[in-house]
Amino acid sequence: MLKKIAATALLLSVVATGAACSSKDKDTAASPAASQAASPAAAATTENPDAYKLSSYTAVRLAEEKLTILFHTAMKDDKPILNAVIANDKEKAAKFLNAYFDPALTEKILSHYLTADKTADGAIIVNSKLFFPVSVLTSAPTKDDVTFEGTAAEVKITTKKDNVLFTVKKNAEGKYIVADVAKK
Repeated sequence: MLKKIAATALLLSVVATGAACSSKDKDTAASPAASQAASPAAAATTENPDAYKLSSYTAVRLAEEKLTILFHTAMKDDKPILNAVIANDKEKAAKFLNAYFDPALTEKILSHYLTADKTADGAIIVNSKLFFPVSVLTSAPTKDDVTFEGTAAEVKITTKKDNVLFTVKKNAEGKYIVADVAKK
């Protein structure tokens, strides 16, 4: 008896779901032109025209965090070393950084941090001095602490407190990467 009740309840729920879905399809199928006309207008009203500013600012913060993780978290014999969990050589470090930085800037970063010195077990000793002239994480903790210039394709972000300019651009995949950093 319990099996019959459960089977009936299951069958009714499947039928109700099917009916609800098919009635929705009929409404949208009856007026495809209306739904197509409404879609771009709805999308235009929900998009924030300044969203690129937040995305580019987030890219700068993320890039700095990745530098910290790669070059400022691992120690061996009281010396900073390249974080071998992420990259144990220059090529792997470049591949990792190229997701957040322009390749030309990646080369500058690697030249700044990597040294010819190694620990006894072969870990690469890195320069402990920060590459960024100032930490955007502490100097500009919110997007209100920076100014924005440019377009969605290339944004120039300047910290208000320390006057450091970060140039951010979109890469081939449409993702923001840091292209340059300079103290004004």
